[in-house]
Amino acid sequence: MKNLFRVFPGILLSLLLASSTLMAQSPGQVQLDVLARDHYTRTALDSVALAIYFDGALLDSTVTGPDGRALMNFAVSLLEGPGELPSDFSLSFNYPNPFHSETRVDLGVPESQPVRMEIFNILGQRVATQSLQLDAGNYALNLTLGHLPVGVYFLRVAGRDAKVEKMIKMGRTFSSPGPVFRMAPMGMGSPGRPVIDQKAGSGYLLSSDGGYHLRAWRDRYQHFETSPEIEGNPAELLVEMRRNNIVTIATVDPDEGPVSREVRISGEQFTRTIATPDTLILASGIYTVVSTTDSLFAVNDVFEIVSRDSAYVIRPFVPQDAEISGRVASDQQVFVAGAQVKVYRDGSEYASTTTGADGRFSTTLLADGGLYSLVIYPPAGNGVFDPETHSGFSPDARVITPQPGGSYELN
Repeated sequence: MKNLFRVFPGILLSLLLASSTLMAQSPGQVQLDVLARDHYTRTALDSVALAIYFDGALLDSTVTGPDGRALMNFAVSLLEGPGELPSDFSLSFNYPNPFHSETRVDLGVPESQPVRMEIFNILGQRVATQSLQLDAGNYALNLTLGHLPVGVYFLRVAGRDAKVEKMIKMGRTFSSPGPVFRMAPMGMGSPGRPVIDQKAGSGYLLSSDGGYHLRAWRDRYQHFETSPEIEGNPAELLVEMRRNNIVTIATVDPDEGPVSREVRISGEQFTRTIATPDTLILASGIYTVVSTTDSLFAVNDVFEIVSRDSAYVIRPFVPQDAEISGRVASDQQVFVAGAQVKVYRDGSEYASTTTGADGRFSTTLLADGGLYSLVIYPPAGNGVFDPETHSGFSPDARVITPQPGGSYELN
């Protein structure tokens, strides 16, 4: 068998359905090498439950190991040419074997008859049973056993004859959707089973109407789903999962005492306004936090959640005074006394002062992150600034953002 497998959903199946010739099938195996890791830290994740489906039917399920890897195995049907009805009652080996959740056997029924299917554990206790009336033909029997403990089991299928197959279940126990027994006739490709056409040329085609669908889930992580294109044998697939982190948000006052405040938390595809203290479920990533209404509790900060539960304490930004001082000189480098220094904020005058005999001035501004415009005018006669008298003078303007506790010398 060649080692190249390609997925062309729907193409081969539609061609097969156009033919009226029944094709005999024999089982083959395809392997999928899966690596699961945290999407933010890129660290490998163990205990990730994986399930892969084909056209809506479960092919295989497993759990990743300590290195974040898992090898999934699923059967394929090989179309080999015209076939005949089975000559005797037959039961194939189950595959995959060992298995984690789902395994399959092929059943041959030479004539119409009632068939009873039973599963026993190693102690001889019957854990599942079902009876069906089957016409002559070949059948695929899928067994969903994820709910059973790890161990050895025996499948007994009895009609006018009886067959027994030994099965080994591995991996942890978890709930499996759907019935234990699912029987499907094997005609133009078994439902839920990929078909490889050996006549497809250099590469084998895996036919499908709906294609592959892989699901992954792990405690404290968001469920992951993808519809991969599978090529190669074994094929490789990367699963990156987002962790749901429990994050406690609290606020304190300037004296470090607990206080309730309204803040807005924003991140990738996430925005919420909360009243602290509060607990959120946040995916790993970068978040901003800003205060919403309380100007005396100004907050504008950034924090990072790195795939673990954490607590974030918001401390208020307490505005402080910043001293602004400087000297005013003319173009001839002569210090100017009596020059008017005005400070504006948001279009309104915020502070005003004049220079002393040595041309110096000083004023105090609130350093709360705001922008100030500082404009220096020449001395005014009688203490009043007259634009006409000083029409040839260009006021000197500066834009500043003072920082808490800062001292600024402007020339």
